[in-house]
Amino acid sequence: MNERHNFAHEWKLAGGNTGVLLLLLGWSSDAMPRRYGRSAAAERARQIQTQLGIGEKV
Repeated sequence: MNERHNFAHEWKLAGGNTGVLLLLLGWSSDAMPRRYGRSAAAERARQIQTQLGIGEKV
């Protein structure tokens, strides 16, 4: 994972706003954060599900 992929992933994982990410990295559309964040999206989804615990109590 390159630096931009990692930064976008960590940003989103920490709950960071996509609009602010656009400003920080100088991007003009949300296509770039989607591209750079996609590679770790499944990991974020698993971590969020674990934090929320939804499905654990069924």
